[in-house]
Amino acid sequence: MPFGWDTQKFMTNPKCFIITGSNTAFLTAFLNSLLFKFCFIDNFPKLGEQGRELNKIFFDKIPVLQLTKDTEK
Repeated sequence: MPFGWDTQKFMTNPKCFIITGSNTAFLTAFLNSLLFKFCFIDNFPKLGEQGRELNKIFFDKIPVLQLTKDTEK
């Protein structure tokens, strides 16, 4: 499941999540990483045979590195 980084301010439907704030490029990279894939499998409940439930309450449980100026570089 790819996550996209939008700089054009596109609109979306109610089935999509939009994240705003600082460090969104870093967050997009993290959400597309293998590390997040493991977090996803462990923390998001199954829906049917192959699906997973995407819900804010499950995203909130995933620890994400807080960037400092040094880390950002």
